Amino acid sequence: MGTTKNKIWIGWLALLFIVVHFGLIISYALPAKFSSTKLRSVAIPYVEPVFTQRWSMFAPCPIIDATVEVKFYFENDSTSWISPTENARKKHSWYRGTYHGELVLAESNLMYWLGLDLDAMGVKTGDSFPIERTSEFHKGYSYFKIKDYISGNARYLYGVNPTKGLIRCYIENVVTKETGVIVLPPFYY
Repeated sequence: MGTTKNKIWIGWLALLFIVVHFGLIISYALPAKFSSTKLRSVAIPYVEPVFTQRWSMFAPCPIIDATVEVKFYFENDSTSWISPTENARKKHSWYRGTYHGELVLAESNLMYWLGLDLDAMGVKTGDSFPIERTSEFHKGYSYFKIKDYISGNARYLYGVNPTKGLIRCYIENVVTKETGVIVLPPFYY
């Protein structure tokens, strides 16, 4: 009879551990607006020492934070400067598992490749785009990615292929805290 009571207590303790463990993991993973600050103050020290990866083993930490705006030109019309993924960013903060995250990630990846091209060209944060080096830019990593980004968003938002697109990026280097705006040369279709 004594071993049966011990097994029951061990079972209850194991269940309690599992409930607390997963509760802390879930409250840590939820956006801050869905979790209480007191619960997060307990969850963060519990989760981060074991589960946080800070050494960039699988991917480098992004050093550029950017907002992208596009101006679409169609056969007989054009738009003002708009942020094609603004709505997706808002929805991604609420619905983490939907396709909106893919749109936000695509824009982030786009800025990563653009950053590589600008670094290779010697363009610093805040510099104007050197128009005389446009042909060099066309051979870079980001040119076709940006071109696809513009045409894909035009079809997604307006259901029409663009004839031309302009892209403007508000860039902040999160390491040096430099900020700037760069307008890329026109993309023709």
